[in-house]
Amino acid sequence: MQQGGNKAKAPQEYTPKPVTAAEAKQSDLYMQMLIFKCEADWAYAMSMKKAISTQEGQKQEEAKAGLKNQSLFNQQDKNSGRNVYRLKAHARKRFQAAFKSCTQLAGVIEEVLDSFSKYETQAYLEGMQASYLMEVEKWQDALDYLMRAKVIYQKVA
Repeated sequence: MQQGGNKAKAPQEYTPKPVTAAEAKQSDLYMQMLIFKCEADWAYAMSMKKAISTQEGQKQEEAKAGLKNQSLFNQQDKNSGRNVYRLKAHARKRFQAAFKSCTQLAGVIEEVLDSFSKYETQAYLEGMQASYLMEVEKWQDALDYLMRAKVIYQKVA
């Protein structure tokens, strides 16, 4: 005899709903959500970069002091127990996600706001792309994007 007549339901898969221009026209909260997503991804990636640089600085100090270095595959961040190389890969993914969120933001702003905001968003997008390219060590492309952002910011200033 089975107890509890309700059968377990299969969990539903989450499907994100993108913000559309029509929704953004109705309420500014949708635009704020997109901006928050961009900034949150970028800030998370930057905090990971800081943790990586702290760990690498500690390793250099240990090497100067003559302490035994950990092997490359067991190089753990002492505070969080994370592998530094996985942290770098995750930071790259966060920068990429920030750029993707900014691209979505630019698409919505293109249809909703005035030309001044479009230029400003384009410069913001170029800056995010440059951050990602610096992280994957494509220096010349990153410099090009940063210069484009600088030109746009000078024009709108």
